[in-house]
Amino acid sequence: MKWEMSILPKQTAEETEAARWSLVTENDVGLYAYDMSSLTFGKAEAGGEDHSRVCVAVKSIFTNEKILKKLQKEYAAKLEDKEKVLYCLMELEYKMETLQYRVNTMQVYTNTNRLIEEKPATDFVAVPQGTFAEAMLNVCRTFREDALTDTGRNPA
Repeated sequence: MKWEMSILPKQTAEETEAARWSLVTENDVGLYAYDMSSLTFGKAEAGGEDHSRVCVAVKSIFTNEKILKKLQKEYAAKLEDKEKVLYCLMELEYKMETLQYRVNTMQVYTNTNRLIEEKPATDFVAVPQGTFAEAMLNVCRTFREDALTDTGRNPA
């Protein structure tokens, strides 16, 4: 038997999901948040962790009306009645030394949380200044420095 005791009411599934995400930036496309528990080091080719790479899950919620209309047209054949394209989930991977990133996975979802497309990985590209990718680079940099400092490893 599992017992739980709290003076606070139990969170709903929606509240638990919302608590996972931390808002990082907003731009003319939408809101960008990252899953705080998803920050990890990349995998080394020989196994183990590659401390020169950091991976993170990011959620992009589309708010721009023009972009939303474009996405509705693009995905019209995949949408059910009254469904709308709402957000995408991405796993980003950063090469910390060269300031490059790529999208390892990208999944597009509807307002009913139904997956309608999964896109393949992209190649590494330079992190553009003033973008959500740069904001996430700063989050990854802090994660890396903290993780390596906490364990006594040199982040360089």
